[in-house]
Amino acid sequence: MIANLKPILPLTLILCFTLVCGPKRVERYYPNADMKLEYAMKDNDVDLAKEAIKEGANLNPVVKELMGYTPLNFAASLGEVEIVKLLLESGANPNLGDVYGKTPIMSAASLGNSDVPSGTYLEIITLLIEKGADANASMTHHVGSNGKLTKGNGRNALIMLVPGSPTYRAKEKMNILRLLVEKGAKLDAIDIWGQTPVGEAIFSHNFEAAKFLLERGANPNLARELERAANTSLIRVARYLEKEDILPFLKLLLQYKADINGKDKYGETALISLAWNNRIEEARFLLENGADIHAKTIYGDTALHRAAQQGFGDMVKLLLDYKANPKIKDKDGRTPLAVAKSFGHTKVIDILKTY
Repeated sequence: MIANLKPILPLTLILCFTLVCGPKRVERYYPNADMKLEYAMKDNDVDLAKEAIKEGANLNPVVKELMGYTPLNFAASLGEVEIVKLLLESGANPNLGDVYGKTPIMSAASLGNSDVPSGTYLEIITLLIEKGADANASMTHHVGSNGKLTKGNGRNALIMLVPGSPTYRAKEKMNILRLLVEKGAKLDAIDIWGQTPVGEAIFSHNFEAAKFLLERGANPNLARELERAANTSLIRVARYLEKEDILPFLKLLLQYKADINGKDKYGETALISLAWNNRIEEARFLLENGADIHAKTIYGDTALHRAAQQGFGDMVKLLLDYKANPKIKDKDGRTPLAVAKSFGHTKVIDILKTY
């Protein structure tokens, strides 16, 4: 009987030891100090990081195992305040970027770890700036259409900070925004996709951030010609925002001298976008403030053409009330009435026939 128990005796002893004494810590094998530092970043283990640094770990490599980040970049992105402090005190370069040129201050500004306490990223960015981090640094590379690393990007910490829900870490986000602007972050930074700080704030429905940037001189008309449409902030509001947000942002942008007749690369204006989306009161507001009712796209269509194409009778009436020309033709020689007929919008056809 006892002989039959021998094979399970070692397991029994191990279980008893574990229950009485607690689990024994399993030590990893680190072939070198650099790998030890990598694990310290991943585990947010300050003591292990201290050991690695004492053993001569390289503080400024771009580490493939850390997603191409430097140790400081990785710690900043995860909100590891104590490790950030340790690395900076030990001589880590606060301006060394990852393979895309993304620096620690940009990584922190992305507010990527929702599990860390509010204020963590503000503290990290403050520490980085105190150690000489450039608040206006911008990314240098992006992944091209061929899937390879390609020169050109232009995103700075401001562009990375403002996207996302305006309620997510709202107070911290605004405090970081103020700090970055105070320390020289470029208000009119623009990346290769045409995104700007104020444009991203608007696209994220963040009225407070947009107003702050405009008050400090951000250009609401900035856009970059791309293969995709180069949208000014006003056009982005008209085209993409939810109805309840459009009018407040239109008023804000016009207050800060947005070009009411600015066009994207296809010649579309904010008014044309509003006509396409049937935003009656918002279109009325632009018309009252001088929007060109006869502005044409590169295809020759006007706001009235767009409203007729969509079958929006009330929008057609509004435009006609503001003296839109019902006889105006697009590049194919079509009037708004002809467009309405081609789409079978009988209500709009009846309206246009009376003019």
